[in-house]
Amino acid sequence: DLYLKVFFQTNSAIDRENVQAVFVYRYRPPFGTVQLAYQRGTAGFGERSEQGNTLFFKVTTVF
Repeated sequence: DLYLKVFFQTNSAIDRENVQAVFVYRYRPPFGTVQLAYQRGTAGFGERSEQGNTLFFKVTTVF
């Protein structure tokens, strides 16, 4: 299995935009996965975003 999820959120009142994208490859469904996630726009709730970039990588398996 292979899929991509993208989420975009904006708040013009505080000039904030967030983007999240997750790429998932399941090599032994449902237990073995490789995930790569990207997030742009990190800030606390209701605060102006600094537009930082974050990249996550995760590998799971069951023995």
